[in-house]
Amino acid sequence: MGFKSLYPQLNLSVVDAGTELVRKKLLSGELDLGIVVTHDVPPELHCEPIYKGELLACCSQDNPLSQQDSISHQEFLDHELVLFREGYFHHKVIEQISREQQRVPQVSFQTNLIPLIKSIVARDFGITTLLSMVVQPGDALHSLSFNPPFYLELGLAWRRDAYMSRANQRFKDFVLENCKQVEA
Repeated sequence: MGFKSLYPQLNLSVVDAGTELVRKKLLSGELDLGIVVTHDVPPELHCEPIYKGELLACCSQDNPLSQQDSISHQEFLDHELVLFREGYFHHKVIEQISREQQRVPQVSFQTNLIPLIKSIVARDFGITTLLSMVVQPGDALHSLSFNPPFYLELGLAWRRDAYMSRANQRFKDFVLENCKQVEA
């Protein structure tokens, strides 16, 4: 909204998609700019880091896990899970944990709507993973670090060989300038 207030004459089109689909759309030219996980970025894309944060396990404040500060991968898989759909980095982390632990996760809900995920978890219908920046004090959630922890870095990406309009260049510069405080 900060960008829109600076440039009210410009129209923004936002596509809600996981990092895999965003990469594909950037490579095919369907998108000019996109936010992706910074590891394994194809050489055709340029990617500038904009955020680094911890991926946390989240449960309701009434869940017995709320008495803990951390959770093992094994213990996480002992619970019913509320997951993002396939193609989102959250889902990839659960797939990775499941392979490592040689277990099939108990998935009770799948959605990409963060407010819905928070609501389901707050009502103790499962636990989930959320980036630390997404968990807010009023969410009625308890956050736990994974043991060992997961950190994800997100970046703003665009095709190296593509023309970038002045509007897209301004948006890119705005995002990069306003995301300089990359969280550790």
